[in-house]
Amino acid sequence: MTADAAFRRPALYVAFWIGLLGVLYVDLARAQAAILVLAAIWAFRSPFHGVQALSVTLMTTMVNTGVAPIYGGVVAADSTVTALRMIIIVIVAGRSAYERMVRPDHPSDAIILRSILFILVIAGLSLLTSPMVDVSLFKIALFSVGIVAVVLAISFAAQDHRDELFLWFWGWFAAIVVASLPLLALPFGYVTNNTGFQGWFNQPQGAGIFFAPVAIFFLGLSFFDRLWPRLNLLLGLAATVELFATLSRNSLLALVIAAAVGIIVSFIREPRRWTAVAMFGALGGLLLLALPATQDFLLGVIIKDSRLTDVDVTESFQRSRGFLVDRAMQNFWESPFLGNGFGVATDPTMMTISRDPIFGFPISAAVEKGVLWVAILEEIGLVGAALFALMMIPLFRGALTHQPATAVAIAVAALMTNNGESALFSFGGFGLYMWMVMLFAHGAGSRKTA
Repeated sequence: MTADAAFRRPALYVAFWIGLLGVLYVDLARAQAAILVLAAIWAFRSPFHGVQALSVTLMTTMVNTGVAPIYGGVVAADSTVTALRMIIIVIVAGRSAYERMVRPDHPSDAIILRSILFILVIAGLSLLTSPMVDVSLFKIALFSVGIVAVVLAISFAAQDHRDELFLWFWGWFAAIVVASLPLLALPFGYVTNNTGFQGWFNQPQGAGIFFAPVAIFFLGLSFFDRLWPRLNLLLGLAATVELFATLSRNSLLALVIAAAVGIIVSFIREPRRWTAVAMFGALGGLLLLALPATQDFLLGVIIKDSRLTDVDVTESFQRSRGFLVDRAMQNFWESPFLGNGFGVATDPTMMTISRDPIFGFPISAAVEKGVLWVAILEEIGLVGAALFALMMIPLFRGALTHQPATAVAIAVAALMTNNGESALFSFGGFGLYMWMVMLFAHGAGSRKTA
């Protein structure tokens, strides 16, 4: 296959995503719901088309809505968008489950079986310990549908259309990186708080979560896979700049951890090739950190608020995440083995719960948990935490089977974004994206040749 032929398909995908963003920008009010309806119809075709529908759904529902007032448009009601998003996830789950039942050549069931075990156990734990059993079961049900949809759809897509799945993700990521570059210099890229860069996303933290695995993806393809090295290097550097502009400390940390994992894995596999790179990277990083300008920049990112000139790093963490961790750990020690209820806030009395007006079922119950690992211990205890680890083992083992380290690095980046944004279990938010990236890394996250 020639280089031109190999690149034609991802170029079409890039054009599709640029066009989608253009439609949302020009007429968000009418386009948002219409795109979601079309995505729901598209998802019926096959698991691979379901993956496409999920990614389009993610971007459409998490898009920067700052343009709506400019054109006098009215964004579709949150309840409508949320309902359509869940309908699409249910369709993908159902279509993929049907595929699993009728095909003898289905992918390995390791991840889905361990996920089902995890779900059953945390449901039992919540029945015993949760102060809001209906809320816990509601969130477990949403997570169950989401995990079935993503695991089965991406597993089938990776088995049946591995190269096509890879090119779809490459085109998606490349388009968002390229389309976000002009927004670095435009007010539209900062409408949420006028400080952190959000690009085409509805908030800077969301943009940071998106760009951390994307930056590693392109840099890994350039350095580890040697696939379109110049192009992927440029895209990786652009994504890194955009990530820094979000001021998301959490995502910057995820980027550093993922890069370190990628280099370490590469060094273990090919020590003669990667010794110099590892030593140069470590030495260069230390020298860069020693520069006063670098220290001032990083301190500004960590503290964020320029008015707090007398605040150190420890106090900044305590103000943003530390107090949440302290309160969650207090709950954990009260019930270390069984937890205190899946999806329940550290202080349940502070939860705002929206309920169905007819039957009284919970339909929305947002909580803020700053660190995933602490949230897991608090909500489902050591028993649930052990099963969570058991569920993640085959996923990361699969990512490690790809010879270049790109796959495992992007899986680590996606998971590590939960160090400061506990969103992994929220398929109504960026949890959907995190699971999609990790399952993509497991099935098709690395490719050696064009």
